Amino acid sequence: HPSYTTGGQPYTSPVGSFGANGYGLYDMAGNVSEWSWDWYGSSYYTTSNGTTDPRGPEWGANRVFRGGSWISSAVNARCASRGGSTPGDTIDSLGFRPVRSSVDSSISQTASLTFDTRDAPTVTASPATAITAISATLGGNVTADGGASITERGVVYSATATNGNPLIGGTGVTKAIASGTTGVFTAPFTGLTQGTSYSYKVYATNSQGTTYTSVVTFTTLSTNADLSALTLRSGALIPIFASGTTAYAASVSNAATSIAVTPTSAQANATIEARLSTGTYAAVTSGSLSASLPLNVGTNIVEVRVTAQAGNTQTYTVAVTRDKAAQNITIANPGAKLADATVNLLAIGGGSGNPLAFTVEGPATLGVGNVISFTGAGLVTVRANQAGSGLYHPASEAVQTFTVSKSTATVTLGNLSQTYDGTSKAVSATTNPSGKSVILTYDGSLTPPTGAGSYAVVGAINDPIYQGSVSSTLVIAKAEQTITFANPGAQLVNARVNLSATASGSGQAPGFVVESGPAVLGEGNILRFTGAGEVRVRASQAGNSDFNSAADVTHTFDVVLPQPDVAVGLDLDSLVGPRSYGNSEQKLRLVSRFARPVIGFAALANRTILSDRRAADRLAVRANPGNRFFSITYSDVDGNATAGIVSGFYRTPAIDGTDAIRWLTTRISPSKALLSEKKGKRTVYLRKTFTTRVRASSTLYPPASDAGVIEVLHQ
Repeated sequence: HPSYTTGGQPYTSPVGSFGANGYGLYDMAGNVSEWSWDWYGSSYYTTSNGTTDPRGPEWGANRVFRGGSWISSAVNARCASRGGSTPGDTIDSLGFRPVRSSVDSSISQTASLTFDTRDAPTVTASPATAITAISATLGGNVTADGGASITERGVVYSATATNGNPLIGGTGVTKAIASGTTGVFTAPFTGLTQGTSYSYKVYATNSQGTTYTSVVTFTTLSTNADLSALTLRSGALIPIFASGTTAYAASVSNAATSIAVTPTSAQANATIEARLSTGTYAAVTSGSLSASLPLNVGTNIVEVRVTAQAGNTQTYTVAVTRDKAAQNITIANPGAKLADATVNLLAIGGGSGNPLAFTVEGPATLGVGNVISFTGAGLVTVRANQAGSGLYHPASEAVQTFTVSKSTATVTLGNLSQTYDGTSKAVSATTNPSGKSVILTYDGSLTPPTGAGSYAVVGAINDPIYQGSVSSTLVIAKAEQTITFANPGAQLVNARVNLSATASGSGQAPGFVVESGPAVLGEGNILRFTGAGEVRVRASQAGNSDFNSAADVTHTFDVVLPQPDVAVGLDLDSLVGPRSYGNSEQKLRLVSRFARPVIGFAALANRTILSDRRAADRLAVRANPGNRFFSITYSDVDGNATAGIVSGFYRTPAIDGTDAIRWLTTRISPSKALLSEKKGKRTVYLRKTFTTRVRASSTLYPPASDAGVIEVLHQ
């Protein structure tokens, strides 16, 4: 209070110096802090939130004090401000508050106070002993009972990570009660977790409360014998490192004559040792490189042993394979060679001392003494190999490739001029050296040509050792061809001649031309005639790519007319007009007297003669009929032929110039009744003339005809 700030501390104020609070109470803060019965818990209100008049934890080492004191700042001089202290503490700022009811000042009251001077027990904690991975011995000393009987003593502990201030009933806290009251006590604790930090307090309880010692910690021993990392100075672990994997492999080059490992323990208290195979272990600092371990060629077993804090061990093994040494082969390239040469192979091998083995690829063979001979031209590859040993790898294959070319030979071609005959025409070829195969091409083709023409010929040697070629020209001349064309011979004018001819070679059909004469060549080479005369016909045949044109063949022949011949006469020996043809008529004059019949003869003939009787012709014969003054009868060797002759239907047999004359008898009878009359006793005969024309026409060629006339004079 401002009225009492003079002088020295403490700055206390008389009761009632400050006004009452909202409840009508005075001096609830200030002067001295007030002890409360509640046990103090720094986090208690976080668990008692929502409860009415919370009483504090069930157990504790400190009692609550509230209200602030003369040494508190104004913000802490309030009922809500609280702290904690062991009940045995004596501090000039800590006390209690007597309470008095408001009474009439005229009333006098007297009260007595009774003070309990007993205190809470006094205890100390002993360090943890006999610590293992899962157990420890804990204890303490109850040095004073505080004037009241000890009702319970013991140890409370918890994993520090769970609860670093263990109290009875606290989270994760285990309570172990020890027998006895005062003095030293110990108790073994088991079931602990390895490598774990624990916090514990020793406590004792009497009627004045429970006293706790300060927190003491210990850590159980670790059984972790794992590595968190493992690397090699050279090479890589296979598989990739993992704590749970204890067996590895690694490979190093032959140049690596030793190896070192860098192991890192997963738990700091673990120790690490390393050795090679069954040698002596040497300590290795976690995370540091070990001493060098010598390596042999082949497999070496590196062992890394980890000893946990608790004494258990775990061994990691690495099978380190040191590679064999390499060896090399040196072989010289023979360079380009001709196919008829040989090569003696030379090479230097590697350190194993094993013999070299050669193989060849391409057109070559390897003989005794590593001598190469060639079977043709091309790329030849020589491969040299050397086997390894216990200390050396097989040598890397040495390869040399070189070119082999063919040697040169000459080619001479023959039979370069030939004539077409329908067969293929190959040229001949000889070589030097002799006996080499030659591939011949004709205008690029392997097939010898057949047709006439000029062909570019290339002869190339086909030999695995030799090469060479020559070019020339093969000339195949066209062949000659001939026509066989027979002379048709003399032909009758009405004939139709099918001209034909055979020809050799080209297969072209012969062609025909009428050069002169009364002939016309029609379709299908049919020759017909327009009259009589000499006909000249030419046969020709065109050439083609393989044949020259054939020489023309020309024939001349005669075309003749049928020659009907009519002659008249009294008999065969007195015929008029034999072999007289055409329009000149032969005439026979007969005289009839006294109406007597007269007879004349008509000789019928066909004077044309051709071979094979091709001129044989049936003559159509026609003559005049009689009249009222004269009757006429025509007869041939077969009898009366009058009707046929008069009508024009009469035909002779087919006759030509080789046949005998056909006779036609003509009997003309005058009519006596009409040609005579009585004049008295005398009969007078009238003078009358009658003429009959006998005409014979060719049935093969009707324009050809001849006629004879028989004239009768009656008197």
